[in-house]
Amino acid sequence: MLKETAAVAALISCCFCLCASAAGNIEITNTGISVDGNSHEFSYVPFKQDGDIYVPLDEAMPACGYTLGWNNGIRGTVCRKDGSPESVVFPTGDTHLIGYGMYRYIHPVINLDGKCFINMDLFADVSGTSVTARADIQALRIPNKHRITENEAVQYGQEIVLNRDYIFEPVVISPKSTVEYAKIVNMIAERVPEVNVYNMLIPDSGEFYAPEKYYCNQNAALESVFDKLHNVTPVRTSNILYEHADENIYFRTDHHWTQRGAYYAWKAFMDIKGESVPELSEFKTSNTECFTGYFAKNLSGTSAEEALDDIDELLERFLPRVNASAKIYDDMYQKEFAASTPVINTAANHYGTFLYGDCPLTVITGGVKNGKKLVIFKESMGNALAVWAPNNYETTYVVDIRHFTDGSFDIAEFYELNHFDDLLIESYPTTIESADLRAGLASLAGNE
Repeated sequence: MLKETAAVAALISCCFCLCASAAGNIEITNTGISVDGNSHEFSYVPFKQDGDIYVPLDEAMPACGYTLGWNNGIRGTVCRKDGSPESVVFPTGDTHLIGYGMYRYIHPVINLDGKCFINMDLFADVSGTSVTARADIQALRIPNKHRITENEAVQYGQEIVLNRDYIFEPVVISPKSTVEYAKIVNMIAERVPEVNVYNMLIPDSGEFYAPEKYYCNQNAALESVFDKLHNVTPVRTSNILYEHADENIYFRTDHHWTQRGAYYAWKAFMDIKGESVPELSEFKTSNTECFTGYFAKNLSGTSAEEALDDIDELLERFLPRVNASAKIYDDMYQKEFAASTPVINTAANHYGTFLYGDCPLTVITGGVKNGKKLVIFKESMGNALAVWAPNNYETTYVVDIRHFTDGSFDIAEFYELNHFDDLLIESYPTTIESADLRAGLASLAGNE
């Protein structure tokens, strides 16, 4: 029987330390591992997530003198050193079973491109010695698997047109901006201590598709924000978006993601909450192939027709499975009614198809009947995200961070009016880096 208690985990740790030969002084570096002063460079570098360091198991163990093999009896990988008993490491779905002898327990790992990355602390147990890590290890760099080969790149203002097909804008997030942004998110969370507060950060398309020379490692900056949050649950999207980067998750002529991309991020949010999301195949669709994005329509000094071989692309729309509708208001008290709108307007062949675009306060009702209420703080990236909410929340309040800069919104007062359960703060790199957009988000905290 598998043992998963803290006591058993501690016993396993002791077994590793007693039975495995000490591997010497081990230091995890930003490129690999150093054992007794001898450096070994990894093909997949260590990275930080949730404050922990992860190392590629199949490279770290051999660097410490261990031999990896296959045990057909358990159908798993084993490691051994100098005749020591086998330590067992083998995949079981989304986790790996790691243990010694009869003491085994489930421990989550990160799988990337088929490679197992293991928490440094557990690696220390397996290697039977203490392991230290350098402070300059960053969050995972997005691998190059989906990067577009550059044949031609022409810059128009801030935007770059690649191969007359794909438009992107490199956005570097500065360390100062991560500090300022995290302070704002923490301030908002402090104003609503009764609420579950989540921060969803989304890289832009260049993080996955732009040639490496334009790569900004936004993911490292996003992790830097997460490291600074208090009483706020991070919602990471980089890994799940990377896993689906061969799908239509971003527009090629626009700075936004698609509703499909937003689906995977929403699913990551629901996974944290322990809730399920229907498969994409279970939703009715209404698609068009005549979408032309904001980047294409606003290229500096040229037209989309001159800069691109094809200005049209696919606009996928997945319709809610419930009879949800939305009302738009110009104030937080829902007294200044502006308009009613479908959650997804299938007559609009532009990004405004989602929630009618960027409105001050949009209230979605008629969602799944569970009494749950969600508030989303967002810019335009949140439009394609919020349309998934009716499948998990009965009521969703969508607040645009650019419309209440006069101080007319107070999140604490909004809670007293509506008693919502969750607050999801969605942001993408431009939001974090822009002082004006950060100020717009900060204005929603109100005044104590």
